Amino acid sequence: MITIGVDAHKGVDVALALDEPGQEFRQWQGLNNAGGRRHGPLSPPSVPSSNTRQ
Repeated sequence: MITIGVDAHKGVDVALALDEPGQEFRQWQGLNNAGGRRHGPLSPPSVPSSNTRQ
């Protein structure tokens, strides 16, 4: 199972997907407008997040 969380802000939207053990699986961020949300799928994380559960 994959869990997805979305955090919408005035200027930027952020999405984070966690795998079943709670590790960061994919992440995405874009401008909070129609153009910013048209970018591709969630990208693989480049650096482990400090918020990732162990």
